[in-house]
Amino acid sequence: MSRRFVYFALIGLLLGALLVGLPYGLKHLAEQQLRAQLDQRGVDLQWEELAWQWPTTVELSDVKFSTQRATFQISGGIERVEVALSSSSMLGKSAEIGDVSLASGTLKIQKLAGDPALDSAQNDVAPDSPQTTVAAVENLWAKLWEGLGKTGNIEAKDLKIQLLDESHTLLEMQITEVVLSEDALRENTAGDPNFLPPSTAHRTLRAQGEVELKTAKYSAIFAQLTAPENPDSADFEFPPIPWSLDAYLAAADQSITLKLGAPSPEDALLSLNIPNIADLNLHHVTASTDRTLKLDLSAHQASARLGSVAKPALEVDVLQIRATRASPTASIAWSIIEPTLAVAPTRLTELQRNLTDLRDALKPEPTADDKPAAKSNKSGGWRMRLTHWLQRGDLSIVNGHFDLRLVEGGEVAREIALVQNFDGTLRDGRLQTKGVSAGGRVRLGAKFTPGSWLPHAVALELDNIRLDDLPGVQEGRTLPKRGVRGRIGGIIDANLRLWTHGELAPVRSATASVNLGGSLTWRDGNVDISGLADTPIDAINASTEFLLSWAANTSRVELSQARVQYGPIVGNLRGQWRDYPLDPVLDLALDIDEIGCQDAVRALPDALLGAYRDIEIEGKAAPRFSLHLPVYHPRKIRIQVEDFVDLCHVTALKARKSAWPDLTIAAHAAPKPAPAQKPARFNPSGLLAHFGAAPTPAPWPAPPFVRDETYELPEIPSTHQRNRFDDVHWLNRPFIKQVTEGVTEEVEVLVGPGTPDYKPLRDLPPYVGAAAYLSEEMEFYENHGIDLGLIQRALRIDFEKGRFVYGGSTITQQLVKNLFLSRDKKLARKFKEALISWRIEDTVPKWRVLELYINVIEYAQDIYGIGPAARYYFDKDAADLTPREAVFLAVLKPAPWYGDRFRRRRSTPTKHWWFDRMGEIMGRLVDKGYLTAEQAEAEKPYILEWDKDGRYIPAAAPAVAVEPAEPEAAPRNTAPQGMDLAPHITDSANPPGDERD
Repeated sequence: MSRRFVYFALIGLLLGALLVGLPYGLKHLAEQQLRAQLDQRGVDLQWEELAWQWPTTVELSDVKFSTQRATFQISGGIERVEVALSSSSMLGKSAEIGDVSLASGTLKIQKLAGDPALDSAQNDVAPDSPQTTVAAVENLWAKLWEGLGKTGNIEAKDLKIQLLDESHTLLEMQITEVVLSEDALRENTAGDPNFLPPSTAHRTLRAQGEVELKTAKYSAIFAQLTAPENPDSADFEFPPIPWSLDAYLAAADQSITLKLGAPSPEDALLSLNIPNIADLNLHHVTASTDRTLKLDLSAHQASARLGSVAKPALEVDVLQIRATRASPTASIAWSIIEPTLAVAPTRLTELQRNLTDLRDALKPEPTADDKPAAKSNKSGGWRMRLTHWLQRGDLSIVNGHFDLRLVEGGEVAREIALVQNFDGTLRDGRLQTKGVSAGGRVRLGAKFTPGSWLPHAVALELDNIRLDDLPGVQEGRTLPKRGVRGRIGGIIDANLRLWTHGELAPVRSATASVNLGGSLTWRDGNVDISGLADTPIDAINASTEFLLSWAANTSRVELSQARVQYGPIVGNLRGQWRDYPLDPVLDLALDIDEIGCQDAVRALPDALLGAYRDIEIEGKAAPRFSLHLPVYHPRKIRIQVEDFVDLCHVTALKARKSAWPDLTIAAHAAPKPAPAQKPARFNPSGLLAHFGAAPTPAPWPAPPFVRDETYELPEIPSTHQRNRFDDVHWLNRPFIKQVTEGVTEEVEVLVGPGTPDYKPLRDLPPYVGAAAYLSEEMEFYENHGIDLGLIQRALRIDFEKGRFVYGGSTITQQLVKNLFLSRDKKLARKFKEALISWRIEDTVPKWRVLELYINVIEYAQDIYGIGPAARYYFDKDAADLTPREAVFLAVLKPAPWYGDRFRRRRSTPTKHWWFDRMGEIMGRLVDKGYLTAEQAEAEKPYILEWDKDGRYIPAAAPAVAVEPAEPEAAPRNTAPQGMDLAPHITDSANPPGDERD
């Protein structure tokens, strides 16, 4: 055997031994290095078998691993792990590895039950500073990119991740595939043109799977909401959410960009329906970050339907919600792109009820060991968080759209655009918004001071806002509990500012004040509301500049420096609202600059004046109005009007022909035919009076101004034409007018001095006319057609009743209503009444007004005038009326339908409001000198009776006869002690249910 052969044999043996032993050595070396790396990281990793594949591939089978931290534990297993190692990593010179492949693995992350003593000790430890937290995040970020730089491609399949609390599975995620690969080309693996890979070298991450919520508590709650009648039968589970993740990792700038969505681009990532609560949808989420740890997170195409899916109360759709943070210590900036909001107010109540049920279901069941928890200051907590967010928050809304949905019969009848093109920002405690609403522009700004959730200053600008386009106006709206319907139109311009001084606090010792000032203009306005006029009120142009101030320590709101203008009418308005809420009082005062009476009336809208728009008024006035309104004491309402009524005089009515009353002028009053004689009835009282010694009654007393009245009418102006009724001169002539309102269709009722039933005042006892005006208007002979006392009384009564009950019309105004106008209850009629009453006061004598009044008003169905009324109720002539009968007719006027009711009951009431009212008017007749006290006493009791056939039973003749007391020289507004001159409507003034004006 040659030496050469021996050498070759030895070399062969060595090579063979090397080839046979090297894998085992490399396997042992790789296992040592792997265990060293895991021990260094505190990871307990065990495997059943480690296999070596030539030349540098290691395969681990049945791998088990676990690691534990203070509050959670991570454990799991992988059926197979295949790792490609480099030679340098095997020799321990580097930590680089090649491709990694995982198959069939599980990962559990479980929260650990805390040790109370340990938890208490940890709570006492001060939290890490922001700098420490940032450093930890930066260190973790650096290790991530270091590890990615030493790792090749990674592929994993069939992985399962579980998130648990102490005893229950909360979340379970199935990952079907994960691939992290090198991508040299700029390929769009996500298939989304808005999600592009970086231009530099990068790695691509793709993963798919599904996630499922496993919270048993919430599943039971929603099962109960789904089937509340039988919760045990409901098997509610959160549906699995399939997902797909695409990401780009660029090592050059250490940036990560990812997109999380559904596996199919057409499907939504999240689609969750909570029965009767919400339907939530989210299409996909994108995020990006880089070496500066800047975060950009966006949710795309999000929507929420709150309430029923088919009939939601609230719908929100957002194109994109974006959250960005410049650095780990910076605050998050939120952006909401193209949000749309639609609200159906009538469905909010049901939604609130369902949310309350959900909140109650989320509350833990109380146990016997539970102790009452201390009352927490929840309001203070949310206020503190809101205050912090207002100062440090960063929010922007781009191109928002907000709608209001009107629901009728369960379906959406109309959708109204509230705000369009809305843009807003909140940054550094400043709010700036703008948008388009009702055809105009809206700008709103606010400034928040540190430490306060209330704004320090607010600015609102409205430019060219069309009231017609505001919600509810186009279709008409109803004022609550007032039965007022209609619409308001025109253009609004406003420039309003609100600012505060001092610190606001809900205590009386606070010294803060809130001020609201600015200007408000209403152009080309129109009002069409029932109760105002027959036609819409238009061409309204009004403006105001004002300043409102509220002081926290006085609870008083003061209006000062207010300048109001309506056409040529300009004035200063001031007022205050005080003592709220215990005993609120409103005081207002308006001083009008001097203006011609003609200009003031002509400035009123044509719809209020109607056919009387050409009226002529002379004089100048600077009116002053004041109102004192104690809200809880309406009986103390006070109204004052100065320097107006007596300074303006109507010189010509000039009514247009459409407003002329339908009447004729008679040559003289027609003689009344003698009534048919009826069989005499036995009257014991009359018989006893006839044979008794009763003295002859003395003449009825009257005040001097009545006793000396000549009852002469003024001469008709030569310019007045007989059949022209554009003014009021025809009131002094023997006219005849047919009543058309409130009369039975087949009955003809004529009133006026030209009719046979007309009763001149001179032919009646003085107390007949006196009872008529004293039951309505104490100052009839002194006022100028309008009585502020009656207006004040009307406000008091209407305010107490909460609706229109009493209009405060004078005798003259009621006459105007009966002869000139209709009975419709509109504000326009009240304006016309006032103007015509002014004209009558300067043209027609007072006695004539009263005479016409008692001869034209209604006393029963189809019974108009004092003459027919006397015959209807008492079967006698009006000249023979007794004081008690005259007072009965006077008290009856506001509610004439009560007369027939009394006749059917055969008597007037013997107590309560009617009886008291009769006595009150009797007292006024005594006070004004129309009766003596003895005469009034002789009329008692103030009760009238009829028999079963409705025939009047006269009372016995008075048993006293006295000389009339010397009456007062002139009427005065006084009454017997304890008598109210303006009694309440329900206890003495008028019958219940009366709504006259």
